[in-house]
Amino acid sequence: MAVRKFFSLYGAMLLKNLRESTAYKFDFFLGILAHLLIQASSLLLVMTVYTHTDSMGGFTFEQSLILYGCSLLATGIEEFFLHNVWSISRHVNMGTLDSILLRPVKPILMLVMDGTSIHGFILGICGAVCLIAGFVQGGISFGGWKCLWLILCSVSGAFIIFSITLIMETLAFWFTDVVNAVVMVDNLRQFVRYPITIYQPIIRNILIFIIPYAFTSFFPAALMLDMEEYSHYAYFTPLIAFGMVVIASLFFQFGLKFYHSSGGGQ
Repeated sequence: MAVRKFFSLYGAMLLKNLRESTAYKFDFFLGILAHLLIQASSLLLVMTVYTHTDSMGGFTFEQSLILYGCSLLATGIEEFFLHNVWSISRHVNMGTLDSILLRPVKPILMLVMDGTSIHGFILGICGAVCLIAGFVQGGISFGGWKCLWLILCSVSGAFIIFSITLIMETLAFWFTDVVNAVVMVDNLRQFVRYPITIYQPIIRNILIFIIPYAFTSFFPAALMLDMEEYSHYAYFTPLIAFGMVVIASLFFQFGLKFYHSSGGGQ
């Protein structure tokens, strides 16, 4: 598919998805309120921790705000643009993947384009607010190159989250119910909203080398904070994202070979 044609189609699908998301105004605003309350409660927890200590895992409160902001930015981008990958297991179980396979667009692209979570935009805004607050209150410099790396790391982090979810969702080609497993792995992202230095080595290694969520927040935050011990890992974030996307895409294509329609497609 030509790049121009893809972006044109994606733009049209994005507008369609946004119209659908805002069709019921009360549900739309209620969802926004719920997301804001969830983020507020999470921040309140962090603030409560810092009322009893000056630092957590070597991070001050202002530095933790930047870490939390990096996490929300990557999550927000993934939820807004790529979140529909969560629907794969549902399509497989219901047989509706048939209709997607018959369309003149690659299945994974069609799946991504056919759903947008407007709440991802809210998460992105919350992340930006946390970052600004952390930099201002901490008196931390934020130059042009850091801004560029923050954008690059946030986009790369979104693709890392997307790739891990895609790999887990692809298991639906072999197992009937993978939702619980996907949710369990996805919940590990909650760990990297806090400094991974507070965890045992086995947990840190899992979050770095096996399920690399640490590259979605901790290492980018370390780069923003000029933490020499960890900041150099952030430069690998785009490479990790690229490698994860390739692996996840190949695994999905492999899984398609084992797909058997349940007869529910239309």
